[in-house]
Amino acid sequence: MIYCVGLCKLYILISILQICCLGGLCQERQFHVAGVLKYPQKIGLPSHSNIHLVLEQNLPDRPARIVAKKDMSTDRNQVPLSFYLNFSGALVHPENTYHLRAEITVKGHLWFSGSQTLSNLNGDRENLVLTMRRAP
Repeated sequence: MIYCVGLCKLYILISILQICCLGGLCQERQFHVAGVLKYPQKIGLPSHSNIHLVLEQNLPDRPARIVAKKDMSTDRNQVPLSFYLNFSGALVHPENTYHLRAEITVKGHLWFSGSQTLSNLNGDRENLVLTMRRAP
């Protein structure tokens, strides 16, 4: 009897949680990383340049796990180029280390790339400055 009452209470609790989540009441927290991309060379970017951003979790014993990625046009802007990358807070753990990778491509060819290590990623990160290097 006590076992059945416990199961019924658990079933009711699960049903309430499902209804709340389906109704959008238990949304996960969204975080972001934002900043600028720059490079030291005095090279202008063509109008058809693109930025590729990837935030990935470093895993010592297996391939990196992608947390977020974004592709965008430079819209004829020049460095420093602003970026803003959203990701789900459910996908990050403060004790882990993450890499933010960025590439600038022109017609599919890599022109610049860079990365930055982010630790203790437990909220929004702003004012990042990612210095990129010219591709060989």
